[in-house]
Amino acid sequence: MWTCPCCGHETAAPPLAHPLFDPLRLTLASRDGADVIALESRQAEIMQVLLRAKGRPVPAERLFAAVWGYDTEARYENLAVQICRLRKKLAEFPGTPYRLRSCRHLNQGTYWLEPVA
Repeated sequence: MWTCPCCGHETAAPPLAHPLFDPLRLTLASRDGADVIALESRQAEIMQVLLRAKGRPVPAERLFAAVWGYDTEARYENLAVQICRLRKKLAEFPGTPYRLRSCRHLNQGTYWLEPVA
């Protein structure tokens, strides 16, 4: 069990298998593999970072650095926009394998993926 240090939200952090995510084709398949959605390149990079975290929360600073790098003129708003778009795609996707969760109480927030049962 993982507990958010700022709000006390508890969530299970099981290891996330990700055979449904294809980073080369920038696609995510449904749990049964019947449907596929296309992701934008930044969304796919965000998915890769979150999947590597295996359900543990990833601070926004680390996620931003992994996707945009340190030497960039991009802002945290860029991350917020991509997170919003990715969350919308996952919510509208039938049979979505993951739910994108967040806690915004500390700094820019933390993000993690939760498997959908």
